[in-house]
Amino acid sequence: MLREDTFIGQEPPGGGHSYAACQQLRRVVELAGITEHVDFDEQTGLEAGSGRPDLTIRLPNERQIAVDAKASLKTYVEVLDAESDAERRQGAVAVVCQVRARVLELATKGNQNQLPHSIGFVIMFLPGEHLLPLAVRENAVLFDELV
Repeated sequence: MLREDTFIGQEPPGGGHSYAACQQLRRVVELAGITEHVDFDEQTGLEAGSGRPDLTIRLPNERQIAVDAKASLKTYVEVLDAESDAERRQGAVAVVCQVRARVLELATKGNQNQLPHSIGFVIMFLPGEHLLPLAVRENAVLFDELV
């Protein structure tokens, strides 16, 4: 049996995205009272091999929104484990690059345009409220650039 935190800070077998982030996303939506197969589906396939969001949430009026949890905690864990300020700074810059790259990748995939009743954008779930402030602190325009 695998422990729940087995993949924190590393990619799971099969690669792709962070197992821990997907598990945390599922817990967050369930704690919010959102029910699987009623209000959301996990890993719903889309057209033409474009990939699939981790969750597709059903909204009123048959609208849908894709939620993607493909964020790795590996670099953030390395920042926490850094022994010097220089290593922490270098790791923080790497976190910024990863967050930015993930957002740009999601924008390129176009999942928001392939859901039949999409609201027009994808939510990127970060598996910790500490990741976005770290990224924005290191790159003050990151938030405005990516929204």
